[in-house]
Amino acid sequence: MGLFMAVFAWSDRYWQFINPKYSWLTFAAGILIALVGLAGYSRPLRKPRPTEMLSIAVFLGIALTALLSPNPFATEGAARQTDFTNDGQFSSDDFTGGSMTLQYDDAAKPLSEVVYQDRIFTRINLAELLNGEIGGWAKAGEGYAFQGMVLRSPELDEKGYIAVGRLFIFCCFADAVGVTALVKVDRAESYTAGTWVDVLGILRKDDPLPGKTARVPGAFSAARSDIYTLTAVRIKKQAVRGIPFMLEVRDRKPFAY
Repeated sequence: MGLFMAVFAWSDRYWQFINPKYSWLTFAAGILIALVGLAGYSRPLRKPRPTEMLSIAVFLGIALTALLSPNPFATEGAARQTDFTNDGQFSSDDFTGGSMTLQYDDAAKPLSEVVYQDRIFTRINLAELLNGEIGGWAKAGEGYAFQGMVLRSPELDEKGYIAVGRLFIFCCFADAVGVTALVKVDRAESYTAGTWVDVLGILRKDDPLPGKTARVPGAFSAARSDIYTLTAVRIKKQAVRGIPFMLEVRDRKPFAY
C-alpha cells in the first residue's frame, strides 16, 4: 500500500483524484507506511487474520481499478458526456496534469493581464473572482478574463444572461464546489450549454435572480456572487487551457486563471 501511494504521487493520474498540492503528503505517507511494513518483518511470524487479508484485497482492487480503468478525461469520453462542440471540447492533450513531477492549473502561462480593445482585463479564475468580492479588491467597472463552462436555464435566458461555471476542488472530488458567474449577453439562446469558453467581461453590481444559483455538473454544492455580475465584452469558444478544475485560489496577481 505504501509503495502504491508513493508511485501514485508521481503519476500523471494523481490530479484526477486529489488536488496536486497534496502529492507530497501522499508520497511521504506512502514511504512511512512502507517502512512500517518492512519493520513488521522483524516480528515473529504469525498467521494473518481474515479481516486483514480482506482489507488488503479491497485496497488492491480499488488501486487496480483506478489505474486500469478507461481515462474519463480522454477526448472521446469527455465529448460524449458534455456534448461539447469540436472547437470547445475537453481534450486530455490540453491538460498540463498535476503531481509531484507535473505543473498544473495553467502554471506555465505567466500572463496576468490581457488587452482587448484598448482595455486591460485581469486573468483570474472564478473562485478567485468570488474571493475578490469577499476581500474587497474586485470592484465594479474593472475588466476580468476567465474560463469555464456555459450553463443555461429558461430563467437566465429570459433575463438575458448565461452562467459560466467551473469546479473548485479543495482536496478531492468529494468536496467539489461549482462556482459560477452570471454574464450579461446580447442573445442567450445563441450559446450552447456545455461549451467551454473564454470570457472577457466588465464587473458590475447586479443580481437578476436573487437566491438562485446555477448548478455545475459534478458538484454537490454551488456558489456565486449575490452582488456582482459581468457584462460580456467577448465570449470565445476554446479548448480547455490547463486543467478544467480550479485547484488554487490566489489573492494577488498573477492569479491562477
